[in-house]
Amino acid sequence: MASARAKPPFATWNMHRPIPEILVTTKAPDWGFDFQEVRYGKRGSWDVMTPRLHIAALTTPARHHRGKTTKLFRSLAPSSSVAVPGQEIVGGWEGGMVGLHLIVTASQFERITGREFRKSLIHPYSFTSQSETNPQVVDVPQQLLGILADEAHNASPAGAVFAEQVVNAILQYLVGDGSALRGRASKSPPSTNKVVNKAIDYIRSRLCERTLLSEIADECGVSVQYLCRVFKSHTGCSPHRYIVRARVNHARALIQSSGQTLAEIAIESGFADQSQMSTAFRKVIGANPSSFRD
Repeated sequence: MASARAKPPFATWNMHRPIPEILVTTKAPDWGFDFQEVRYGKRGSWDVMTPRLHIAALTTPARHHRGKTTKLFRSLAPSSSVAVPGQEIVGGWEGGMVGLHLIVTASQFERITGREFRKSLIHPYSFTSQSETNPQVVDVPQQLLGILADEAHNASPAGAVFAEQVVNAILQYLVGDGSALRGRASKSPPSTNKVVNKAIDYIRSRLCERTLLSEIADECGVSVQYLCRVFKSHTGCSPHRYIVRARVNHARALIQSSGQTLAEIAIESGFADQSQMSTAFRKVIGANPSSFRD
């Protein structure tokens, strides 16, 4: 997963005064969703017509007001909000704050959930005020957006696959249990053994390349959610974890049998660099790559 400081790609930021500072941004053209962590100024306002599904979370306390008046500020707890396409949001803030933002297109929503995107599937809601906070209730979207933020700051060995799984979890949470746990190529999904075997073959054939979870699901003719469910049921691990293990095993074989440098082996095994490969080795087998050199 690539991350960098950059100018904001979200059109919504142009409707903020002042425009937030981008702390980290993650984007790939074929993912269909964007993620950013931003820092807002001490005081400002917005007047936005949401173009796409927008899931946001505050990681710091803040004070907001709705509408054009500035008299009715309310104190907000770190929490999440959801805006659907075409929703108008007018208001402002005071006090510096940090926010996480995930923008999802209709096509990516349909790929992941196996459902036709309709605004009626998702109930929009706003951030939680301090007086509404219940310490026993976990704000699931906020927790998952925090994972995306960690991934953006610290590259994941499986790259886009892990990010897609996190986005998958967010969307499934928003639409509830009625989401598609089924194949989407036909009314009757393919047999689970066939799906898993085809997914594994596809992963192995592209082990050294950047692989998207949605691409694997497309190859198998099922939704991302269905793929993740049956894959874990049959293999005991998620597609993300399977890919990391497969890359580690491939790299270990090259270390033991070839004269290539560790940096070369890392790239050939699908890792972004040697550092990422070393991190994966320690997590999967508890040893550094260099320990497998004769």
